[in-house]
Order: sequence, then C-alpha cells, then structure tokens
Amino acid sequence: MVKVFSNFKKAFKPNEVSQNIPEEVIKSLNKELPEGFRYANIGEGVCAINSVEDKFDLSAKIEMPSYLPSDFKPSTIQDVMEFAYRSQRRLKIIPNENGCININGKEINVNDIIKYPFEKIVNNELFISPEPFNPPFTLSIEGNSIKKELLIKRQPYEDMNKSLFKNINNESINLEYLIDEKMESMKINFSINIEKAKSINEVIECLKLYDAFIKKDIKINGMKLSKITNGNIKKNENILKTIDFWQKVHVVEQKLNANFNPRIPIKRNDAYVIKKLYRSLIEKKPYKEYIDMNEIEIVAEKNGDIKIGSQLEITSIQQSKIEFSEDKFELFDIVGLFGFQISDIKIVNKEKNKYKLLIEPIKDEKIYMSTQHFIKLEEAQDHINDVEKLKNADLIVM
Repeated sequence: MVKVFSNFKKAFKPNEVSQNIPEEVIKSLNKELPEGFRYANIGEGVCAINSVEDKFDLSAKIEMPSYLPSDFKPSTIQDVMEFAYRSQRRLKIIPNENGCININGKEINVNDIIKYPFEKIVNNELFISPEPFNPPFTLSIEGNSIKKELLIKRQPYEDMNKSLFKNINNESINLEYLIDEKMESMKINFSINIEKAKSINEVIECLKLYDAFIKKDIKINGMKLSKITNGNIKKNENILKTIDFWQKVHVVEQKLNANFNPRIPIKRNDAYVIKKLYRSLIEKKPYKEYIDMNEIEIVAEKNGDIKIGSQLEITSIQQSKIEFSEDKFELFDIVGLFGFQISDIKIVNKEKNKYKLLIEPIKDEKIYMSTQHFIKLEEAQDHINDVEKLKNADLIVM
C-alpha cells in the first residue's frame, strides 16, 4: 500500500488545530477541484483530496536518492516502491513545470492536495511513504545450556535481495542476521557487550552464548544451525578461562548472599580478591602469600619465652574488610605467620611482657602469611588450631 501525504508536522502538533471542518467549508473547497474529486476531512482541521471514483491513479516523477545500490535499475513503480519499503525511505514527488501532478488523468496543483481551512499553510511538497515493517517478533537463541528470548525487528537495508534483522531488547547481546533471498543464505553477526550486563549471571550467559557461536553449536528457534557464516565472531582462546573466572565470581557472590554489580573491565586487584575468597569460602582452604616483614610486636605469656634465634609460628583471628568492585564485606580471618626467626629483641613494656621482635627469614626460606576467610566468627574459632593446614597452604599470586 502506498500513502501520499504532505508535511503534517504543523497540522498535528498537540493542542493546536483540533476542530472538525464544517461540511459547508468542505463544499466550498470542493468547488475549486476538477470534476471527479472532492475533499475528505481527515481530522485535526485538515482535509485531503480524494477521488469520487474507486481508483486513485497517480502519475508523477519521483526523486530517487542520490545513492542507490549498483544493481538496482528500477523500471516500474513497483520497483520503486519495493526499494522505498526495503529502505524505509520517503520518496519525494516532483510536480511538473506547472506545479501539478497527474491524478486519474487530471492535473492537480500540489497546493490543492492538502488543505488547512483554518490556517494559512501552503503545501508545496509531497512524499510517498512506504508501509512500515511488521511489528517486532520474538526469536530464541540457545547454546551451552543457555536460552535467551530476543525481540527482533527488521531494519532498513538498501538492497533489493537482502533483508536485515537485529534484536532491540538486550543491551548485552547483539544479534543481527542478513538474509540473502536470492542466494537462499543467511549471514549472522553475533557480539556481546558484557559492560552492559546488569548481573554476574548475565555476564556468564553472554559469554556462554558467545562460546556456542564460536563452536557453531547454536540453535535458533529450536533449530540447530551448523552451516552459518559467523560474520562478526572471532575465536577467543581465553573464552573458557573467562567463563571460569566469572563462574567463580558468581559462586562467591552466592556464598556471601550478595548481588555484585559487574564492573568491566575487571581490575587486577578485584580478580585477586576473588581468588582469595574462592579459595577460602568455596574450597575451604587457606592461601599463602610471601610478605616483606622485619619486625613484629608480641605479648609473651611469661618472661623468657622468646630468645634470639628462635623460630616462631604465630596464629591469630582478625576481622577484615574485603572489597570487590564497589561492594564491601566484613569477614573473620585466621592468619598465620611462618618462615622467620628472631634476630633481636627490644622491650616495649616489661611489666606487660610486651616486646618488639626484629625478624629475618629462616635460611633458604621466605617469610610468608597464610590466611583463611570465614563469614562468621564462630567458624574461624573452630579452625584456629588448624596450624598445619595454614603452614602448608598453597601459594596464591596476583
């Protein structure tokens, strides 16, 4: 269906011309028209020319866009209208030298096509507008046990043999496909924008779908597509490692009963925090870090408990504040210091047996600290005597 219309911007502004046109006014305007035509009230104080007969044949030149597909050689009005539909372009109607267009074999001045009886508006431009595309529709994509419902909308595309579609309802997933009607083929572009993801779980789902597209193990509306061209998919050797990392973030999030807000790209320190939390809370193991330390203060149970050259192992329970992205948590830690010996002793408060110990690494070793985080103080207290577990903890590095 082809619509012929003028510039309605003025006529359809809210709170402006809103009254109906009296029949007497329309009859008066009809007198200016050739036989076989009359005006029809189309609302908002506007009337448009209409044919008394059933037919409405318009003959006029059409201004084509300056850029056209190289293979597009229109020979009929149907070709022109198909191009207008596919590209969703308005096409300007060019009047003849008398400022007229031909309707049903009669010349009609362009200023007589649309009338605004209550305002001084002159129309001297007409356009053909194509029918809009059909409403968006739902399409499912499925891969790696992840299924997403996407809202797909056809997009303007200036090609007489191809149709472009893309999703419009998901900022973190970008799916578009180009159907070549002549070659009976389809090219799919799939990309993800995990910076737009609103949850850690959404990040994981995006990455898993991306991996499925890489492996061409994807279903669209339940149909597995193996012979597709992935136009925008690049192989990512680290995709599985990336998925593994975010899955660890997710289980830590659940363990802390939190709702992490994804911050992407992930900071190095945030990734390190997840390593420590995953080791402690999920694997239920302490982690080991080498540290630079040359002195500590202690309170001895009795005088003479400490001597130069003595090797010490110190454990304690501490409260800590852990930060991931912009989320902060208070945890309880068992902390152990190992791998050092006393090189000198300084008295801080003799009456309270408080000393400052100068320390150095044991020969062929490094001073290290082992830590295990707990959510509740009672859990930490239950494990304070697991000294061997702390002492033999595996190293964790940033």
